[in-house]
Amino acid sequence: MHPRRPLSCRPRRRRSPPISPPIRLSGNQLTWVEAGANDLFYHGTAVAAGQFAAATGLSPALIASLEGVSAVETPAQASAAMIAAGTQEAALVARLQQAGAKAIIVVNVPDTSHTISAANGEKLVSGTLAEQSLLSSQFNTALNTGLAGAQSGVIAVNLHALFNELVADPSAFGITNTTQTACTTGSSIQCTASTLAAANAASTYLFADGVHPTSTVHSYVADAIVAEIVAPQLVSLLGEQPLAALDQERDTVFGELLATQARPHAGLHLFAAGSGVVQRVAGQTYLPTAHAVTGTMTVGAIETLPRGFSLGVEVTGGVGHQDTATAPLAFDSDTVGGTLFGQYAAPRGFYAAALVGAQRLGFSSISRRFAIGPLMHTEMGTTHGTAFQSALTAGWWFGNSALKAGPFVALAYMDTDIDGYAEHGSDATAMWFGRQRRQSLPGSVGARLQASITLRGVTMRPYAEAAYVQDFAAETRTVEAGLVTLNGRFAMPGFTGDRRWGEAQGGIALDLTPRLGAQIGYLGRFAGRTTTYNGGNVSVNYAF
Repeated sequence: MHPRRPLSCRPRRRRSPPISPPIRLSGNQLTWVEAGANDLFYHGTAVAAGQFAAATGLSPALIASLEGVSAVETPAQASAAMIAAGTQEAALVARLQQAGAKAIIVVNVPDTSHTISAANGEKLVSGTLAEQSLLSSQFNTALNTGLAGAQSGVIAVNLHALFNELVADPSAFGITNTTQTACTTGSSIQCTASTLAAANAASTYLFADGVHPTSTVHSYVADAIVAEIVAPQLVSLLGEQPLAALDQERDTVFGELLATQARPHAGLHLFAAGSGVVQRVAGQTYLPTAHAVTGTMTVGAIETLPRGFSLGVEVTGGVGHQDTATAPLAFDSDTVGGTLFGQYAAPRGFYAAALVGAQRLGFSSISRRFAIGPLMHTEMGTTHGTAFQSALTAGWWFGNSALKAGPFVALAYMDTDIDGYAEHGSDATAMWFGRQRRQSLPGSVGARLQASITLRGVTMRPYAEAAYVQDFAAETRTVEAGLVTLNGRFAMPGFTGDRRWGEAQGGIALDLTPRLGAQIGYLGRFAGRTTTYNGGNVSVNYAF
């Protein structure tokens, strides 16, 4: 025999298993997290097994074995387990975000007391339905609490509330059978078209088997999720509507200042003007083509000072309506505001003008419409906002009073700030939307032409102008959103405005008397990739 080797006093070096690098997600993936249902059935069964054993005097271990659970549980134990499961799911979402996930769909659990399996369990053990409902709520509460601290990127889905709405009024969703299974097999996983209880069972039954909904009901959940994901882009259109009203206000002011150049009466000029445009916004991604009508009414005063200077003030009110081709979004808008403005017109043709002003914005009857299966849902909301604008323009006339033309340049800055809002109600699909800010910095270069003709004592001045416009602030905005009833928030790209387009105006100004004038004209925007509009304006002015 070989003598036993002495034990070494040196610690042996253990080879550690290789450490896997942390998983990194690309950020452009859509991740789906759904858990809790199996936990719910397991712990609900464990509670029912314990109650059945107590009522019959049978062995708890035997009943647990027969029901497929490791041991019976008290209601308190089951509740603790479900709360822990909900907390764990929220922690998993946090880990996914740490790994780079930017869009995570998180679905809570439905109230399983509505299932056929739970109804059958109630026949054996009284209180099964109540226990299933309680455990569902406890899991969802724990999950929702955990999601409160999640980063942006969580698309929460309130399956619990949606399923309750479906059960409360199944016929509205085209469901005619809620008490029988669509599949004649024991589990829906073995179900095929040939094993359905009826030819149309997949589309008219609520449940495929004792616990799982049919494929049609699953498609309803998909409808709700898609409507939630695309909603921020739809609502981003709120930021576009005020720009049309600001454009109309600015065109009115600069148009009246140009008119005072041709009617150089020193003193006070009063004017009133109305304008309206019909706007078309081309669809983007999930945003269908939108149409808007905006009208404004402006009253103001211009004081013509010596040496070519003019100063003025005006007040503008406006209303608008916008909807989309397939009607997923519609809203009404109103604006009230005004500007301070001034002009310098040199004797030799140079002129320059500027304005600065603000508006209060209101949005009412914001209607977001979408289909869940055959049922059309409508979510309503209201919000407010503010808008600021400033603008500079300068040009040079060549020619004489009978016929003159010349170039001009302009630069405007518009900044709209729209308050966040929550849709009314607390159903499964009601949403909130975060604050929006839309900035626009259009610069223009163009040419104007104006003639003067006197006929029977009335001076007529036809005019026309065209310009190339570039918006130096056009960019894709994001709008943050979430469900009213659940924690979790996410942001999606909104509407992207044009960077370049053309504008044209034309019309005729009339000197009806030496002091009374009027003007009617056309204005249009064209050649943009997303937005075009046509409109008109009419005004009267009087010089004291």
